[in-house]
Formats: sequence, structure tokens, C-alpha cells
Amino acid sequence: MLKFRWCLGIVLAFGAVEQAEAGSYICPPEIRINEAAPVGWSLRREPGWNAPQGLLRAKLQAVGIYAGDPEQLVRLIEDNEGDDREPYVGIWTFYPDAGALWLSCHYRDTPVFFARELPSGLRECRAAYDRRGNVRETVCE
Repeated sequence: MLKFRWCLGIVLAFGAVEQAEAGSYICPPEIRINEAAPVGWSLRREPGWNAPQGLLRAKLQAVGIYAGDPEQLVRLIEDNEGDDREPYVGIWTFYPDAGALWLSCHYRDTPVFFARELPSGLRECRAAYDRRGNVRETVCE
């Protein structure tokens, strides 16, 4: 049995969550993660086996909304969906005194995500997905 721990470090994220214009937010479409043993540890390789290390690419999978700092793990679920037309639209509706809201960008096959606090006073956020399930746009008003 291999005994080692992996350390994930983000190498390149094509920028953090960017605000393209008032109310519209763009998550990096892909991040690159450097997968390596933590400092002071080494990988034990079994004879005949290779344990490659290096960059992994993770594509954007979904966006989420958190009530408060994401470290508190209070992720909100969509309370509404757009109509049945393509693409799928997830909708979060907020009360006027909702408190701090954070937008998060989640990636396939990794627990790594980015988050940023949204401006106060928002009424709703909408996340539009294309037919393949890729995030197209996130708008918060």
C-alpha cells in the first residue's frame, strides 16, 4: 500500500474571479493545479509503478453562492430555475437583509475553488449553463 500525502498548490488560475461589468461575473474557465508531495515528504514508488507528478487541468464545473465566508460552509441552493428552454439557468433570490454573499467557482475533479464577496444589496443571481453543462455567465443584480 502506498503511504503518502498529496499537496495541491494552484500554479495558474488565469486570474481570480473577475467582474466583467456591473453585475456580471466571470470565473476562470480552467485552472491548473500542481500536484506534488508536501515539503519534507517523498513519494514511495513501488517497483514497476510510476507516480507522475505535475500539472493537472481542471475545467469550470459550476458556480455557487455562499451565505457568508465560504470557510463557514453555508452554500445556498438555487431556489428557482429558469424556464424549460435551453440553456439551464439556476436562480438564487435574496432577502434585502441577506448579509454577506459570496460567489464561488467550482472545478471538475478537485476540491479547489475560488470565491469572492459580492456587493451588498443584491436581489438575485442567475447562472446560465450551455447544453453541455458548462457555465456561460453569472449575473447578480
